[in-house]
Amino acid sequence: MKTIACLLLLGSPLLPARTWTDVKGRALEADLVRVEADAVIVNRNGTEISIKLGTLSQADQAHVEQWRKDHSTGEPAAAPAAAPAAPGTITLDGKPIETGGKMNLIEKPYSPETLKNLAKHNGESGGTGDSFPDSKKSADGLETGLKLAVAVPKDFDPTKPMNVFIVITAVNNEAERAAGNIPKFRMYGKSCSENGWVCLAIDSNNGVPMSFAAYDEAFALIEKSWSGFSGSRFATGGFSGGSKGCWGSVAWLVKTKRNAVGVFMGGCNEDFSERFRQQLSAPSSGYRKIRAFMSTGKTDAIANIAQAESVKKSLKANDVKNVRFEIHDGGHSLFAEHFVEALKWWAEPEK
Repeated sequence: MKTIACLLLLGSPLLPARTWTDVKGRALEADLVRVEADAVIVNRNGTEISIKLGTLSQADQAHVEQWRKDHSTGEPAAAPAAAPAAPGTITLDGKPIETGGKMNLIEKPYSPETLKNLAKHNGESGGTGDSFPDSKKSADGLETGLKLAVAVPKDFDPTKPMNVFIVITAVNNEAERAAGNIPKFRMYGKSCSENGWVCLAIDSNNGVPMSFAAYDEAFALIEKSWSGFSGSRFATGGFSGGSKGCWGSVAWLVKTKRNAVGVFMGGCNEDFSERFRQQLSAPSSGYRKIRAFMSTGKTDAIANIAQAESVKKSLKANDVKNVRFEIHDGGHSLFAEHFVEALKWWAEPEK
Protein backbone atom coordinates (compact mmCIF):
# COMPACT_ATOMS: atom_id res chain seq x y z
CA MET A 1 0.00 0.00 0.00
CA LYS A 2 1.21 3.52 -0.67
CA THR A 3 2.74 5.40 2.22
CA ILE A 4 0.99 8.73 2.45
CA ALA A 5 1.78 11.84 4.40
CA CYS A 6 -0.50 11.14 7.32
CA LEU A 7 0.26 7.44 7.59
CA LEU A 8 0.78 6.43 11.22
CA LEU A 9 3.66 4.04 11.71
CA LEU A 10 3.30 0.35 12.55
CA GLY A 11 5.93 0.75 15.20
CA SER A 12 3.97 -0.26 18.27
CA PRO A 13 2.43 -3.63 19.16
CA LEU A 14 -1.03 -4.48 17.82
CA LEU A 15 -3.92 -3.33 19.95
CA PRO A 16 -6.13 -6.01 21.49
CA ALA A 17 -8.66 -7.46 19.07
CA ARG A 18 -11.74 -5.34 18.50
CA THR A 19 -15.06 -6.19 16.94
CA TRP A 20 -15.43 -3.81 13.98
CA THR A 21 -18.91 -3.14 12.61
CA ASP A 22 -19.78 -1.53 9.28
CA VAL A 23 -22.77 0.61 8.40
CA LYS A 24 -24.67 -2.52 7.29
CA GLY A 25 -24.19 -4.19 10.68
CA ARG A 26 -21.61 -6.74 9.53
CA ALA A 27 -18.94 -7.55 12.14
CA LEU A 28 -15.26 -8.46 11.94
CA GLU A 29 -12.96 -9.24 14.87
CA ALA A 30 -9.42 -8.00 14.20
CA ASP A 31 -6.45 -6.09 15.62
CA LEU A 32 -5.90 -2.46 14.71
CA VAL A 33 -2.55 -2.10 12.96
CA ARG A 34 -2.46 1.48 11.64
CA VAL A 35 -4.60 4.31 10.34
CA GLU A 36 -4.25 5.92 6.93
CA ALA A 37 -5.96 9.03 5.53
CA ASP A 38 -9.20 7.32 4.57
CA ALA A 39 -8.81 3.75 5.81
CA VAL A 40 -8.00 1.65 8.85
CA ILE A 41 -5.68 -1.34 8.48
CA VAL A 42 -6.55 -4.32 10.67
CA ASN A 43 -4.95 -7.72 11.16
CA ARG A 44 -7.15 -10.81 11.11
CA ASN A 45 -5.38 -14.14 11.66
CA GLY A 46 -2.13 -12.85 10.16
CA THR A 47 -3.69 -11.13 7.13
CA GLU A 48 -3.85 -7.35 6.83
CA ILE A 49 -7.22 -5.97 5.66
CA SER A 50 -7.94 -2.38 4.59
CA ILE A 51 -11.34 -0.97 5.63
CA LYS A 52 -12.56 2.38 4.29
CA LEU A 53 -13.34 4.67 7.23
CA GLY A 54 -16.60 5.78 5.62
CA THR A 55 -17.95 2.22 5.73
CA LEU A 56 -17.48 1.83 9.49
CA SER A 57 -20.10 2.47 12.15
CA GLN A 58 -20.09 5.85 13.89
CA ALA A 59 -18.71 4.24 17.06
CA ASP A 60 -15.80 2.67 15.16
CA GLN A 61 -15.07 5.90 13.32
CA ALA A 62 -14.92 7.71 16.67
CA HIS A 63 -12.61 4.99 18.03
CA VAL A 64 -10.28 5.40 15.04
CA GLU A 65 -10.25 9.20 15.36
CA GLN A 66 -9.32 8.93 19.04
CA TRP A 67 -6.57 6.41 18.20
CA ARG A 68 -5.26 8.83 15.58
CA LYS A 69 -5.10 11.66 18.13
CA ASP A 70 -3.45 9.46 20.77
CA HIS A 71 -0.73 8.32 18.37
CA SER A 72 -0.12 11.52 16.44
CA THR A 73 3.43 12.96 16.66
CA GLY A 74 2.58 16.18 14.85
CA GLU A 75 5.03 15.28 12.07
CA PRO A 76 4.49 13.26 8.90
CA ALA A 77 5.80 9.76 9.46
CA ALA A 78 8.49 8.49 7.15
CA ALA A 79 8.21 5.01 5.74
CA PRO A 80 10.44 2.56 7.61
CA ALA A 81 13.51 1.56 5.62
CA ALA A 82 13.46 -2.01 4.36
CA ALA A 83 16.04 -4.16 6.08
CA PRO A 84 18.60 -5.67 3.70
CA ALA A 85 18.16 -9.35 3.03
CA ALA A 86 20.55 -11.67 4.81
CA PRO A 87 23.20 -13.39 2.66
CA GLY A 88 21.69 -16.36 0.89
CA THR A 89 18.11 -15.21 1.58
CA ILE A 90 15.65 -15.81 -1.26
CA THR A 91 13.62 -12.70 -2.02
CA LEU A 92 10.74 -11.78 -4.29
CA ASP A 93 9.86 -8.14 -4.87
CA GLY A 94 12.48 -7.40 -2.20
CA LYS A 95 10.72 -9.54 0.42
CA PRO A 96 12.32 -12.63 2.02
CA ILE A 97 10.65 -15.87 0.94
CA GLU A 98 10.32 -18.79 3.35
CA THR A 99 11.15 -22.15 1.79
CA GLY A 100 9.89 -25.65 2.60
CA GLY A 101 6.32 -25.27 1.36
CA LYS A 102 5.37 -22.11 3.27
CA MET A 103 2.77 -20.02 1.42
CA ASN A 104 4.25 -16.57 0.86
CA LEU A 105 1.90 -13.76 -0.18
CA ILE A 106 3.09 -10.86 -2.33
CA GLU A 107 0.84 -7.87 -3.01
CA LYS A 108 1.75 -4.89 -5.14
CA PRO A 109 0.04 -2.25 -7.28
CA TYR A 110 -0.03 -2.89 -11.01
CA SER A 111 2.57 -1.12 -13.11
CA PRO A 112 1.42 1.99 -15.03
CA GLU A 113 1.67 -0.04 -18.24
CA THR A 114 -0.68 -2.72 -16.90
CA LEU A 115 -3.16 -0.14 -15.63
CA LYS A 116 -3.14 1.58 -19.02
CA ASN A 117 -3.78 -1.74 -20.74
CA LEU A 118 -6.66 -2.58 -18.40
CA ALA A 119 -8.21 0.86 -18.86
CA LYS A 120 -8.31 0.33 -22.63
CA HIS A 121 -10.44 -2.76 -22.10
CA ASN A 122 -12.57 -1.54 -19.19
CA GLY A 123 -16.17 -2.68 -19.56
CA GLU A 124 -15.26 -5.58 -21.81
CA SER A 125 -15.87 -9.23 -20.99
CA GLY A 126 -12.78 -10.91 -19.58
CA GLY A 127 -11.52 -13.61 -17.26
CA THR A 128 -8.62 -16.01 -17.00
CA GLY A 129 -10.29 -19.20 -15.87
CA ASP A 130 -14.07 -18.97 -15.92
CA SER A 131 -15.72 -22.37 -16.05
CA PHE A 132 -18.31 -20.70 -18.28
CA PRO A 133 -16.33 -18.31 -20.52
CA ASP A 134 -19.45 -17.30 -22.47
CA SER A 135 -20.93 -15.63 -19.38
CA LYS A 136 -17.89 -13.80 -18.01
CA LYS A 137 -18.11 -10.81 -15.71
CA SER A 138 -17.24 -7.49 -17.35
CA ALA A 139 -14.14 -5.61 -16.22
CA ASP A 140 -15.26 -2.88 -13.81
CA GLY A 141 -12.08 -0.92 -13.12
CA LEU A 142 -11.66 -2.38 -9.61
CA GLU A 143 -8.65 -4.51 -10.58
CA THR A 144 -5.65 -2.35 -9.68
CA GLY A 145 -3.03 -4.65 -8.18
CA LEU A 146 -1.47 -8.09 -8.09
CA LYS A 147 -1.82 -10.77 -5.41
CA LEU A 148 0.61 -13.65 -5.76
CA ALA A 149 0.88 -16.74 -3.54
CA VAL A 150 4.08 -18.77 -3.88
CA ALA A 151 5.60 -21.80 -2.14
CA VAL A 152 9.06 -23.16 -2.90
CA PRO A 153 10.90 -26.36 -1.90
CA LYS A 154 13.42 -26.43 0.94
CA ASP A 155 16.43 -26.70 -1.39
CA PHE A 156 15.11 -24.06 -3.81
CA ASP A 157 17.69 -22.29 -5.99
CA PRO A 158 16.27 -19.26 -7.85
CA THR A 159 19.24 -19.21 -10.26
CA LYS A 160 18.24 -22.54 -11.82
CA PRO A 161 15.27 -23.49 -14.04
CA MET A 162 12.30 -24.74 -12.03
CA ASN A 163 9.26 -26.95 -12.26
CA VAL A 164 6.31 -24.62 -11.61
CA PHE A 165 2.64 -25.50 -10.98
CA ILE A 166 -0.07 -22.81 -11.33
CA VAL A 167 -3.25 -23.29 -9.26
CA ILE A 168 -6.61 -22.59 -10.92
CA THR A 169 -9.95 -22.53 -9.09
CA ALA A 170 -13.49 -23.01 -10.36
CA VAL A 171 -15.30 -19.82 -11.38
CA ASN A 172 -18.98 -20.69 -11.71
CA ASN A 173 -20.34 -17.49 -10.15
CA GLU A 174 -19.34 -14.05 -8.93
CA ALA A 175 -18.62 -15.22 -5.37
CA GLU A 176 -16.06 -17.76 -6.62
CA ARG A 177 -14.49 -15.18 -8.94
CA ALA A 178 -14.19 -12.63 -6.11
CA ALA A 179 -12.61 -15.22 -3.78
CA GLY A 180 -9.79 -15.85 -6.25
CA ASN A 181 -7.36 -18.70 -6.86
CA ILE A 182 -5.36 -18.28 -3.64
CA PRO A 183 -7.92 -19.95 -1.29
CA LYS A 184 -7.30 -23.23 -3.19
CA PHE A 185 -3.52 -22.93 -2.86
CA ARG A 186 -3.20 -25.27 0.12
CA MET A 187 -4.79 -28.11 -1.85
CA TYR A 188 -1.62 -28.26 -3.95
CA GLY A 189 1.22 -26.30 -2.28
CA LYS A 190 2.46 -28.98 0.14
CA SER A 191 2.53 -31.72 -2.51
CA CYS A 192 4.38 -29.41 -4.89
CA SER A 193 7.04 -28.49 -2.34
CA GLU A 194 7.60 -32.08 -1.21
CA ASN A 195 8.17 -33.12 -4.83
CA GLY A 196 10.52 -30.28 -5.76
CA TRP A 197 7.97 -28.03 -7.47
CA VAL A 198 7.29 -24.32 -7.06
CA CYS A 199 3.57 -23.61 -6.55
CA LEU A 200 1.93 -20.35 -7.70
CA ALA A 201 -1.54 -18.84 -7.49
CA ILE A 202 -2.08 -15.59 -9.40
CA ASP A 203 -4.88 -13.20 -8.43
CA SER A 204 -5.71 -9.52 -8.62
CA ASN A 205 -6.75 -7.40 -5.65
CA ASN A 206 -10.31 -7.99 -6.93
CA GLY A 207 -10.21 -11.79 -7.16
CA VAL A 208 -9.56 -13.96 -10.21
CA PRO A 209 -7.95 -11.63 -12.77
CA MET A 210 -10.19 -10.29 -15.50
CA SER A 211 -7.37 -10.53 -18.06
CA PHE A 212 -3.95 -12.11 -18.45
CA ALA A 213 -2.35 -8.75 -17.66
CA ALA A 214 -2.02 -10.12 -14.11
CA TYR A 215 -0.01 -13.07 -15.47
CA ASP A 216 2.22 -10.68 -17.43
CA GLU A 217 2.77 -8.67 -14.25
CA ALA A 218 3.42 -11.75 -12.07
CA PHE A 219 5.87 -13.38 -14.47
CA ALA A 220 7.78 -10.11 -15.02
CA LEU A 221 8.08 -9.67 -11.25
CA ILE A 222 9.35 -13.22 -10.68
CA GLU A 223 11.74 -13.16 -13.65
CA LYS A 224 13.27 -9.95 -12.31
CA SER A 225 13.97 -11.58 -8.94
CA TRP A 226 14.72 -15.21 -9.91
CA SER A 227 17.03 -15.55 -12.89
CA GLY A 228 16.20 -19.23 -13.41
CA PHE A 229 12.46 -18.68 -13.77
CA SER A 230 12.41 -17.87 -17.49
CA GLY A 231 13.81 -21.34 -18.31
CA SER A 232 11.25 -23.17 -16.18
CA ARG A 233 8.83 -25.94 -17.12
CA PHE A 234 5.20 -25.08 -16.34
CA ALA A 235 2.13 -27.13 -15.47
CA THR A 236 -1.29 -25.94 -14.37
CA GLY A 237 -4.58 -27.39 -13.29
CA GLY A 238 -7.39 -27.60 -10.82
CA PHE A 239 -10.42 -29.53 -9.69
CA SER A 240 -13.95 -29.56 -11.17
CA GLY A 241 -14.46 -26.11 -12.76
CA GLY A 242 -10.76 -25.41 -12.19
CA SER A 243 -9.88 -28.40 -14.39
CA LYS A 244 -11.82 -26.76 -17.21
CA GLY A 245 -10.76 -23.16 -16.57
CA CYS A 246 -7.07 -24.13 -16.30
CA TRP A 247 -6.94 -24.33 -20.09
CA GLY A 248 -6.97 -20.52 -20.06
CA SER A 249 -3.56 -20.47 -18.38
CA VAL A 250 -2.36 -23.29 -20.65
CA ALA A 251 -3.29 -21.27 -23.74
CA TRP A 252 -1.56 -18.18 -22.28
CA LEU A 253 1.61 -20.17 -21.54
CA VAL A 254 1.63 -21.53 -25.09
CA LYS A 255 0.90 -18.13 -26.66
CA THR A 256 3.71 -16.45 -24.69
CA LYS A 257 6.13 -19.23 -25.67
CA ARG A 258 6.59 -20.60 -22.14
CA ASN A 259 7.52 -24.26 -21.77
CA ALA A 260 4.09 -25.68 -20.88
CA VAL A 261 4.42 -29.39 -20.09
CA GLY A 262 1.44 -30.51 -18.02
CA VAL A 263 -2.22 -30.17 -17.02
CA PHE A 264 -4.02 -31.69 -14.03
CA MET A 265 -7.77 -32.24 -14.54
CA GLY A 266 -9.52 -33.53 -11.42
CA GLY A 267 -13.26 -34.27 -11.60
CA CYS A 268 -13.64 -32.88 -15.13
CA ASN A 269 -16.79 -33.32 -17.23
CA GLU A 270 -16.07 -30.98 -20.15
CA ASP A 271 -13.07 -30.07 -22.33
CA PHE A 272 -12.35 -26.33 -22.66
CA SER A 273 -8.93 -26.70 -24.30
CA GLU A 274 -10.04 -25.57 -27.77
CA ARG A 275 -12.34 -22.84 -26.45
CA PHE A 276 -9.49 -21.11 -24.62
CA ARG A 277 -7.01 -21.76 -27.44
CA GLN A 278 -9.30 -19.86 -29.81
CA GLN A 279 -10.02 -17.15 -27.25
CA LEU A 280 -6.28 -16.38 -26.91
CA SER A 281 -5.31 -17.30 -30.50
CA ALA A 282 -2.72 -19.75 -29.20
CA PRO A 283 -1.08 -22.16 -31.67
CA SER A 284 -2.49 -25.68 -31.46
CA SER A 285 1.03 -27.04 -31.96
CA GLY A 286 1.81 -25.97 -28.39
CA TYR A 287 -0.69 -28.53 -27.08
CA ARG A 288 1.09 -31.53 -28.59
CA LYS A 289 3.79 -31.80 -25.92
CA ILE A 290 1.41 -31.36 -22.98
CA ARG A 291 0.87 -34.31 -20.65
CA ALA A 292 -2.73 -34.15 -19.42
CA PHE A 293 -3.43 -36.10 -16.22
CA MET A 294 -7.13 -36.82 -15.66
CA SER A 295 -8.33 -37.99 -12.23
CA THR A 296 -11.92 -39.23 -11.81
CA GLY A 297 -13.80 -40.85 -8.89
CA LYS A 298 -15.74 -44.08 -9.32
CA THR A 299 -18.75 -42.63 -7.51
CA ASP A 300 -18.49 -39.09 -8.91
CA ALA A 301 -22.04 -38.05 -9.84
CA ILE A 302 -20.97 -34.63 -11.17
CA ALA A 303 -18.15 -35.73 -13.47
CA ASN A 304 -18.74 -39.42 -14.00
CA ILE A 305 -16.48 -41.89 -15.79
CA ALA A 306 -18.44 -41.74 -19.06
CA GLN A 307 -18.13 -37.94 -19.13
CA ALA A 308 -14.43 -38.15 -18.34
CA GLU A 309 -13.94 -40.61 -21.18
CA SER A 310 -15.63 -38.11 -23.48
CA VAL A 311 -13.26 -35.38 -22.26
CA LYS A 312 -10.28 -37.62 -22.97
CA LYS A 313 -11.50 -38.21 -26.51
CA SER A 314 -12.04 -34.49 -27.04
CA LEU A 315 -8.55 -33.63 -25.76
CA LYS A 316 -6.95 -35.98 -28.24
CA ALA A 317 -8.99 -34.44 -31.05
CA ASN A 318 -7.67 -31.03 -29.98
CA ASP A 319 -3.99 -32.02 -30.34
CA VAL A 320 -3.50 -33.04 -26.68
CA LYS A 321 -2.19 -36.47 -27.60
CA ASN A 322 -0.57 -37.50 -24.31
CA VAL A 323 -3.46 -38.13 -21.88
CA ARG A 324 -3.27 -40.25 -18.74
CA PHE A 325 -6.66 -41.23 -17.31
CA GLU A 326 -6.78 -42.58 -13.73
CA ILE A 327 -9.75 -43.60 -11.56
CA HIS A 328 -9.91 -43.53 -7.74
CA ASP A 329 -12.46 -45.01 -5.33
CA GLY A 330 -13.94 -41.70 -4.18
CA GLY A 331 -16.52 -39.25 -5.48
CA HIS A 332 -16.31 -35.62 -6.60
CA SER A 333 -13.25 -34.64 -4.57
CA LEU A 334 -9.56 -34.06 -5.19
CA PHE A 335 -7.53 -37.27 -4.91
CA ALA A 336 -4.15 -35.99 -3.72
CA GLU A 337 -2.27 -39.16 -4.64
CA HIS A 338 -3.15 -38.65 -8.30
CA PHE A 339 -1.88 -35.07 -8.15
CA VAL A 340 1.46 -36.31 -6.78
CA GLU A 341 1.62 -38.89 -9.58
CA ALA A 342 1.04 -36.07 -12.07
CA LEU A 343 3.91 -34.01 -10.61
CA LYS A 344 6.25 -36.97 -10.94
CA TRP A 345 5.06 -37.73 -14.48
CA TRP A 346 5.58 -34.15 -15.65
CA ALA A 347 9.08 -34.10 -14.13
CA GLU A 348 10.18 -37.06 -16.24
CA PRO A 349 12.42 -36.18 -19.21
CA GLU A 350 10.55 -35.36 -22.39
CA LYS A 351 10.66 -38.13 -24.97
